Amino acid sequence: MPATNILKCLLCQSHDIKINDSLTGSQIRTLWNTMGITLSDNALGIIDRNYQVNLNQCISCGHKFFAPRLVGSAEFYEELMSKRPYPVGSPEFNFAITYAKSRNVKNVVDVGCGEGAFLDLARSAGLETIGVELNRHAALVAASRGHRIIDKQLNEIQPSEVGGGADMLTLFQVVEHVPSPVEFIKESAMLVRSGGFIVVAVPSHRRILSLLRYDPADWPPHHISRWRPIDLKRLALEAGLKQIHASADLMVGRAIPSFYNLHNKLAKSLGKPQIPVSDSLIELVSFVYRALKCKYYLPCHGSSIYAIYQK
Repeated sequence: MPATNILKCLLCQSHDIKINDSLTGSQIRTLWNTMGITLSDNALGIIDRNYQVNLNQCISCGHKFFAPRLVGSAEFYEELMSKRPYPVGSPEFNFAITYAKSRNVKNVVDVGCGEGAFLDLARSAGLETIGVELNRHAALVAASRGHRIIDKQLNEIQPSEVGGGADMLTLFQVVEHVPSPVEFIKESAMLVRSGGFIVVAVPSHRRILSLLRYDPADWPPHHISRWRPIDLKRLALEAGLKQIHASADLMVGRAIPSFYNLHNKLAKSLGKPQIPVSDSLIELVSFVYRALKCKYYLPCHGSSIYAIYQK
C-alpha cells in the first residue's frame, strides 16, 4: 500500500492525500551544510541519506504536511540550537503584547519560551510570566532572568501549575514543529482560563519565503507542517476554539534580494534551477516595492502569520 494512503491530514483527518514535493535525506543534509550547519546522523534520526521525505497535500482542505513520524527529536533540537541563536525579538512579540494590553491581560504562559526573550518583554509590560521550555540550557537561561520555567511536556502540566488557568498562552513558531497540531492546541487550551486567549504565530506559506523551496528549516525534522491563514482558521475550528483576530508580518522590501540570493545558493547546492534574473533587476524590484509601499498592500507575505483564539 502506498505510504500516502495510510497518512491522514493533520487538520481535517482526510486520507485523500497527494505528494506535493520531495527531497532525499542526502539533499536535506546538503541544504543544512549550505546554511553552515552540520547535523549528525543521530540528530536526523530515521532520515538517512536515502530516505525520501515527502511533502504531502490534503486534497480536501489543501493543508501541506509531512509524516508525523519525522518530527524532530530532543537531540536534533539540542544540536541545531547549539549552532544558531534563539531569537531576541520578533514582530509577533509586539503583536501579542499590544493585544494583551488591550484586553487587560494580567499573566501569560509562553510555550517554547527559549531563553526568555518574549518573557522579558511581557514582564516589562507589567505581565506575570511563566515559560514552558524543554531545552535544558535555554530553560536555565530563562530562569536566570527571573522567570518561572516549567520543563515538562504540555500534556503533563496541570492547570494548577499556572494559577488555575492563564489569561493568555503564546505559541510562537511552535505549532509547525508538532506532529498533532489539533491535539496540541487542545492541550494548550487546558491551561487557559475560560474566556482567555491563545496567540499562535507560524511561518507563512504565502510569504515570499515560499519561494525558498529548498530552505531546510521548512523540511523535517525541523518543520512538520506548513501554514496559510485558512489553515489557522481550520485549526481553531477543529480544536473547538473561536478565532477572534488574525494578522501577519509585513514583507519588507529590503529582504527581497536576500531571499533571492538564498534561493539561488540553496538551489545551486542541489543542482536545481536558479532564478534566472540579474542582481540589478532584483535590486530594482526591491526599490520599487519600497517606493510604492507595497508591504501595506500585500498582507500575509511577510515571514509569519498570526491568529488569536479565545477559549
